[in-house]
Amino acid sequence: MKTGKLVVYAVIVAALAGIVTLITDVMQAAGIITTDASLTFITFICWATYFVFGANLKGAWSAFLGFIVGIVAAILMFVLAGQFAGMGMNVGLVAIPLAVFILVIFMLLAEKLPYFNNVAAIFLGTGMFFGLMGTPAIGATGYGTVFLGELIYAAIGFAAGWLTVWIRGAVERSGATS
Repeated sequence: MKTGKLVVYAVIVAALAGIVTLITDVMQAAGIITTDASLTFITFICWATYFVFGANLKGAWSAFLGFIVGIVAAILMFVLAGQFAGMGMNVGLVAIPLAVFILVIFMLLAEKLPYFNNVAAIFLGTGMFFGLMGTPAIGATGYGTVFLGELIYAAIGFAAGWLTVWIRGAVERSGATS
């Protein structure tokens, strides 16, 4: 892309980033998930992820389904670690590592599940869930709310990724600055 068109593209995508941030800030102010902490970072992670998983809707859908498996695995890790801790196991040295060990086996076996087999997305979904649960105001809302919140913000990020590709194509096809 020539410099003039690249500048036009950059300005439009920057405006999109501002709009995405505004939308997620308004969602936070409205109490979607919590008013005490922002989930905007999930949107931007998923915006980048859109490109990592092929920059198309099929890849985004595959990643989204993988996130679901990853979030379920993360929740089960929390529950299982709690069970192990309740049995007297040291939380940091035994309960959490053992729960992670067990669930990662199943996360990798998901490779055999039709539609839910994007292992990279599974791990990404798990990691984002851990990050969200580590923010007290978010974690306090409960597993179900955080599950839903991660997916809502991920969908916004994937939509922004799709729009970025669409904008680039439109700018490249346009008669705008050459």
